[in-house]
Amino acid sequence: MKFAPLKLVFLFSMLFLLTDIPALAGNNTGNRLLGQSVFRQNLKPLLTYTPPLFSHDKSRKKFPYAWGVGIEGFTFVQHYTANKLTLHNEIIKAYSDSLTQDITGGGSRVVIRPGIWVLPYLNLYGIVGFAYGHLEPDITANGINLELPYQDTVYTVFLDTSVVINKPTRYNGSVYGFGATAFYSYQHFFVEVDYNYSEVHPQEMNSKLVSHRFSPKIGRVFTNKQRNHSGTIWVGASWLEDSQTLTGEVNVREVVGDLANYIGEKAIYTAAVSPVQRWNMAVGGSCTISRHFNFAAEVGFLGRKKLALGFMYRF
Repeated sequence: MKFAPLKLVFLFSMLFLLTDIPALAGNNTGNRLLGQSVFRQNLKPLLTYTPPLFSHDKSRKKFPYAWGVGIEGFTFVQHYTANKLTLHNEIIKAYSDSLTQDITGGGSRVVIRPGIWVLPYLNLYGIVGFAYGHLEPDITANGINLELPYQDTVYTVFLDTSVVINKPTRYNGSVYGFGATAFYSYQHFFVEVDYNYSEVHPQEMNSKLVSHRFSPKIGRVFTNKQRNHSGTIWVGASWLEDSQTLTGEVNVREVVGDLANYIGEKAIYTAAVSPVQRWNMAVGGSCTISRHFNFAAEVGFLGRKKLALGFMYRF
């Protein structure tokens, strides 16, 4: 079954369509209006209700400013797995699907996130920035299947030998993407669901690296009315799909001499890798010092180690 985070965000938004909710980022009043319906609070028909994006009424100070721009940085480390290793030149290909492996990878990103609260419970944002990543493979292919083309037929020959790949792969490049955050609160508690899609365009590769991230969380809001500050703590999880291709050039004579007689001295190796564990747990918190400024931090564990820091300015 394929995972469909966008469908969950859509259903979450429809569920709370009739709810008038102050958004988490930038909520500095900590008032008691959390969770009250549009009809109970404003006594207006839904058709006359104005989202915060288009409203300038001073009585609506419980909402954050609609526009915002933030900067976010995070780093992570996790384990990957490959199901097939391929070596090839311009004519001949060899492969193995019997692998003993230990692949560690990770990366860091610094991105700018312009965003807008189009509804009290729905924020849309963009992603633009810089990314760095690496894969540290330790792969042993147990047995090689060699494909030998002859006229219109390709013959497969099995070689009882092994190939070891342990050369690190590193990349860096620009990153672009978009995302959506759905938010609902009741009294001092809140639920938040975030999804984003991003593409990394490495300078060292011809193809892009695509990732999908889905993060549900539940937390509590704390307020300080005297200082007009508020803060939150939360616990949640994060789902990340960032499958990628491990690739590089290998000296065939050094790693497996028998294969060099067929494929040549040099060959390109490729292996499609995916995370061993796509989910991780997360805890975090934020501090809002006015309707303009918000700071946040989150730590990931159990499945993936992650540290994220963010700053948001709303206007």
